[in-house]
Amino acid sequence: MRSVYETVAGFDLATLYEYIDEDLNQSIEDKVYNLVKQIASFRNKPKT
Repeated sequence: MRSVYETVAGFDLATLYEYIDEDLNQSIEDKVYNLVKQIASFRNKPKT
């Protein structure tokens, strides 16, 4: 999970330095949020 947050931080810097626009950054963050929820759900799933 840590690498996901590091990647988002990289996109935040890209937005700060105007390599990408805020709309694209927000879209990326929304997708990352959903991905993190899926990963957490998978990791917390009971093992059988």
